[in-house]
Formats: sequence, structure tokens, C-alpha cells
Amino acid sequence: MSMLYVNERVHSEVESLAHYFNPSDTLSDKLGLAAGSYEMVASIPAIASYFGADPKEAWKSIAQHEETLQKILLDFLNSRDDLVVYGETIADSSKRLPVISFKSKKMGSKEMVQKALELDSRFGFKYGHFYSKRLINEVLGLDDDGIVRVSLVHYNTEVEVHEFIEVLKKVLE
Repeated sequence: MSMLYVNERVHSEVESLAHYFNPSDTLSDKLGLAAGSYEMVASIPAIASYFGADPKEAWKSIAQHEETLQKILLDFLNSRDDLVVYGETIADSSKRLPVISFKSKKMGSKEMVQKALELDSRFGFKYGHFYSKRLINEVLGLDDDGIVRVSLVHYNTEVEVHEFIEVLKKVLE
């Protein structure tokens, strides 16, 4: 879900995204594509149910779970002399999101990801600069092989993180 704000002083400059024959007098007419997304509207009860009666508690629970997941992975990564973690090296949801970036001192990021995929792993993780080319090249001093990045979110499990670590161990052997 998203929301868009357009300041009133530029409403007249916005061109319609809808069919030429649809009204375009208001900003809603210009940016609305004839109707709401039925799929999006249908998802609202499921989203509300997912978060339960107290969304603040749900977000707090999600943050705690994600912190637990990243602690498992960060503890493994930090225990190895052949890996470098970029960003905060501790699992603290007040200091970091559960997106973990790291690099091997012995093999390239691309090679690491491709070897893991060759093991028929069921995990999706990537390598590269992730649209932060200046950060990777100029700040971190890395080449275009970049880093390995893993995202851990509320629907991941501790078992999955441990399985991912086992895949990494095999790749790093």
C-alpha cells in the first residue's frame, strides 16, 4: 500500500495517467486509473487480520522476531575470520534493519552466491552494489563484485536461518 501527496501549487502541472476521455479536473481524476485496484482492496481485511487488534504490538513483535533472526546470522558471520560484515555487527533493531551485507575475504561475492545456488539451495540472496554503487566503490573501496546481501524478515524462521548458515559453510569450505 502506498500514498502519494502532491502540493496544491503543482496540481495544474500534473498530466493525467488515465485514458484521454476520462475526466481530469481533479488530482484524483488525473492519478486515479478509473478505479481502485480490486486486488489491493480485497487484501485489506487479510492485512488487518495479520496485524491483529493492536498493530503497534504486532510491529513490536515483528521487530523482535527479525532481531532474533539477524542475531543468529550475525553471530555466525562475526565468528569467522574470512568474512567481513558491513554495517552494524550486532542485532539491535533500533540500530539496523534485518538486511545483512557481508563479503568473503577469500572469494568474490558473485562466486559465493553462484556456488550456493549450484548447491540447489532454496534461498534467495544476491550480490552486487544494490543501487549503492558510490557507497560500494568509493566509501567501502570494493569493486563491482560488491557485497552479498541477505534480507531476513518476519515470515522467515529460525530454522531457515540455520539452514542458510549450513549452505554458507559448504560454500566457504
